[in-house]
Amino acid sequence: MGIQKDAGELLKLCYDKYQKGEALDRDMFKEISGWDSIRINNAVKYLFNLRLIYGLTSDQGSFKITEVLPEGINIVENVNKFESTFGFKINLGVVSFSWDIKK
Repeated sequence: MGIQKDAGELLKLCYDKYQKGEALDRDMFKEISGWDSIRINNAVKYLFNLRLIYGLTSDQGSFKITEVLPEGINIVENVNKFESTFGFKINLGVVSFSWDIKK
């Protein structure tokens, strides 16, 4: 699993939460994904550097993603753009994550 694919999975989850008016923080994501801190940090940094998400981060690695920015929304809602950005396909209704989503 690479950083690019991890970031795509995280963006899709952020998008789903954002549609419901919810934020996503480090503890929630760690519980959902089961990923270690380094893997989470790399995916979050990737999305922040691409300016696809907005939120608060700290030097200690905590974060709270409060918004999916317009370009992030465009990427998630455009199957071809998503695949060219993250290297795998999604369907807005169904996506295969590397974790089992706990609601």
